[in-house]
Amino acid sequence: MHRGECLGCLGKQEGWDNRRDGYILQFFNRQRHAVADIGQNIYPNESVKPQIACFNDYVYVVWEDMRDGFYDGHWGGWLGGDIYFNSVDLSKPYYTLVTNSGKGGSIEPGPGSYMCPPGSIVNIEAFPEEKFEFSYWSGAVQGTENPIQVTMDSRKKVFAHFDHITYTLSIKKDGAGTTNPVLGKHSIVIGTEVKVKAIPKINHVFTGWTGDVVSQENPITITMDSDTAIQANFKRQFKLKIEWSKYGRTFPNPGVHFYIKDTVVVITAFPYSFRNIPHIFKGWRGDLSGSMNPASIIMDSDKTVKAHFLRRIYAPYHFYGILFENRSFFYIVYTHMLKWEATPYNENVVKYRLYLMDGAGLKLLSEIPAHQFKFINWGIDKNKTYTYLLKAVIASGREGDPAVYTIK
Repeated sequence: MHRGECLGCLGKQEGWDNRRDGYILQFFNRQRHAVADIGQNIYPNESVKPQIACFNDYVYVVWEDMRDGFYDGHWGGWLGGDIYFNSVDLSKPYYTLVTNSGKGGSIEPGPGSYMCPPGSIVNIEAFPEEKFEFSYWSGAVQGTENPIQVTMDSRKKVFAHFDHITYTLSIKKDGAGTTNPVLGKHSIVIGTEVKVKAIPKINHVFTGWTGDVVSQENPITITMDSDTAIQANFKRQFKLKIEWSKYGRTFPNPGVHFYIKDTVVVITAFPYSFRNIPHIFKGWRGDLSGSMNPASIIMDSDKTVKAHFLRRIYAPYHFYGILFENRSFFYIVYTHMLKWEATPYNENVVKYRLYLMDGAGLKLLSEIPAHQFKFINWGIDKNKTYTYLLKAVIASGREGDPAVYTIK
């Protein structure tokens, strides 16, 4: 080792003489506490390989054995390998090893400049910090192997690179829509919270997440502590318009509703009531027909439905009849005098229809103008029972509920 290159060299002291019988080689730490005796009586041109770990905080000292008990010596630095002695220098020239590391980790030996004996082998290991991983070496060593061994046959620089640990977030879809972040694979740093939102296309609806996350929420937040794959699911939806009706309501309520394709929707009609007597549900109009209530409709396209209600026509008030006997010199005639009152809750009544119920059904006796509230039925058999039905009739020709009266 050239004295001008030695690490921590204290220089040659008085009395140094290479012609003495031999040398003593010892290793000390930085506090100069002896840690090992390698040997004594080491002669020039002799090769010695100490068995001490290759760390920068060890130094060596070579003492000259003066035989008279007085020692002269020399300090130097060592990183492993053989130490050579000859009659001119204490060792061969050392090579410089420069080590360093990037953000996210450390190396051992730590960053610095080291003097290493020729041919020595130095072990270097990279240690990543939390949330980082070792990536690769650059400089005199290329590659990703860790730890590495560097053979000191020239001046060398070694640099350790670290990267954040990342996981892959894979986003797919089923149906018409997209996401934010966009569909595909994303490399995310460990521990990062990622908000993912599903965005359906027009006339479509988001139905939920599947995969490593099962949820109906939108958006969702994912903490990246592993590789994660999710799928956004979308469905076609159609519009159901239920129109308003004057004399009743529906469930679902009148208005615009949206349903996923092929959903079966059950619609129920509820007539309004007046004086505890409901109006009349007549049937369905639009894309739903018939009079079944409730009724079902399949949402395979946009649909419009209306429940058709009829305003109830109430029976005439206070309908009654009296048997009259009409006498003359020659005969007796019996009659029924029928009377009633108009119902104030009816609208657009134009006449009344009076029926006689017999074994064959209903027989129309008369149509009576709306402003009249009396009718006389002549030629009655006083020994028979007569049942009368009176109905109000509106302008459209529809009859109302009957008022019934029986005379015995």
